[in-house]
Amino acid sequence: CKARGNIGPETRSLPPGSMAGLGGFLGHFDMLYDDERNRLYMEALKLAAADLRAERAPAKLSALDLGSGCGLLGLSAWKTGAFDSIVLLEAARGNIRGNGAEAACTVWIGSSFDVLPERDASPSAPPQVAEEGVPQQQAPSPRPPFDLCVSELLDSALIGEGVLPTLRAALQTPWLDRERTVLIPARAVVVARLFSSPALFERHRMAAGPELKGGAKVPETFRRCPGLHTAEHLHLGPFLKAGLMQFVSEPLEAPVSEK
Repeated sequence: CKARGNIGPETRSLPPGSMAGLGGFLGHFDMLYDDERNRLYMEALKLAAADLRAERAPAKLSALDLGSGCGLLGLSAWKTGAFDSIVLLEAARGNIRGNGAEAACTVWIGSSFDVLPERDASPSAPPQVAEEGVPQQQAPSPRPPFDLCVSELLDSALIGEGVLPTLRAALQTPWLDRERTVLIPARAVVVARLFSSPALFERHRMAAGPELKGGAKVPETFRRCPGLHTAEHLHLGPFLKAGLMQFVSEPLEAPVSEK
């Protein structure tokens, strides 16, 4: 699939493998360019599509891309050729047109909490919204529930972007069914690993003197703060390649709590 994001001028010249470097974090684009992640999503979609076709043929199949962004996962579902109707929430329509997927893909505007009707509401599809000045080909209107729901609502700590309340709320509507709708991903674990990096540790400390630019004073307790002992939402690849960090443990499964 061809997918584009709003990449700023300062990142356009970077090769896909270096979207996040020592000077900054561009995690969304790291994700888009993560070939292994995309391959596994596509593999899961193909397997689910084959199972659904074998189980539910000749019925027409529908899919929902929950939290679509650029629309990469919804378009990947479309690439399987198994789904007659695919709904993408808040997706980039240009990517749908660029792939020629208008006949199957529909964009619903708004949060899933607002767009997906309540269970006692009429199970008619929300209207398809046309982009101003651009005629939009009508894709088939899906009927609830969706046969498949694919999403990427995960962060480095798994549940920080609200995947659990989002899916719980969606499952309370006619559009997702616990028995009938296949979820991708359906389960997940958090893997942690201890590492040592004085260079990274210094990035989490206040390096300024007692007076900042403009004459602002920094309290002594702030300057003596040891900083964070964890690295969250940070791509460690460049630090590893530069020899600025080393792992000091094997990977281990970490507990997850919503509290």
